[in-house]
Amino acid sequence: MRLTDWRGNEYGVGDTILYARMSGRSCEISEATVVDIWRTYSDKGRYNRLAEGEEAPSVQIFNFATREHETRPARTETRVKVQPNGRGSRDFYRTDYAYVKNAEGDYERVETSIKPVTLNIIANITAVPK
Repeated sequence: MRLTDWRGNEYGVGDTILYARMSGRSCEISEATVVDIWRTYSDKGRYNRLAEGEEAPSVQIFNFATREHETRPARTETRVKVQPNGRGSRDFYRTDYAYVKNAEGDYERVETSIKPVTLNIIANITAVPK
């Protein structure tokens, strides 16, 4: 699946993008590679993945205005899974970490590889030209 960013550039799996990332009140732009793109729908509080080209099923919704149940297509969202490369606009390199018990029985912080991130707010994604 290929998507179009807010500037009209296409991007898909394997392309480099920029996206907004926040921690507390601190915002930055991060760079990442697209790993996966898919559509999902919500049904009774659970999100279910749709296959390529598959339409969302109908769900029962209670209409408070008419006091009756109605059948409507489920609301869908597009999600983008990215692998951050650690580069960002704030001049510090991003890493993830875990606390591991050492030989003395104490816990120490150990850097790990950066985990993939799933973006469900995709309107701000900017494709990086090749």
